[in-house]
Amino acid sequence: MAFKLKRFKKTESIELVNEEGVTEKVITVRLDKAGLAMNASKKFVEIQRLLAMAEKARGKENEEELVTKLGQTVIDFFEAIFGEEDTKTILEFYEGNYIEMVLEAVPFIQEKILPVSRAIAQQKRRTAITSYSRPLM
Repeated sequence: MAFKLKRFKKTESIELVNEEGVTEKVITVRLDKAGLAMNASKKFVEIQRLLAMAEKARGKENEEELVTKLGQTVIDFFEAIFGEEDTKTILEFYEGNYIEMVLEAVPFIQEKILPVSRAIAQQKRRTAITSYSRPLM
């Protein structure tokens, strides 16, 4: 049985489609960007933590502060994946409606971007470990 070398899909695209069904912009995400999966995963965990805290803080003094922090963390999460400019484009497309943006984009991120990005990172680690552990000829 031959050793198989496998290439991963390196990009994934999303289309920003308006109410009339017209594509306003296509955004391409580099799935092999260094640290993408790790950085995005950390930000996502922080979003979940802040959501839980904001839920407990409803009607309390620190609610507004937590919601502001949550909003910034959502932006940081999107920037970790899409970059600063494309995140601005996405925010403009959703007219600053973070809830709609998150509800629409996060499933795509969880199902398409993060799994492939993690697989690429794992493959790179395995390749590095294998290549460094081989004896020199």
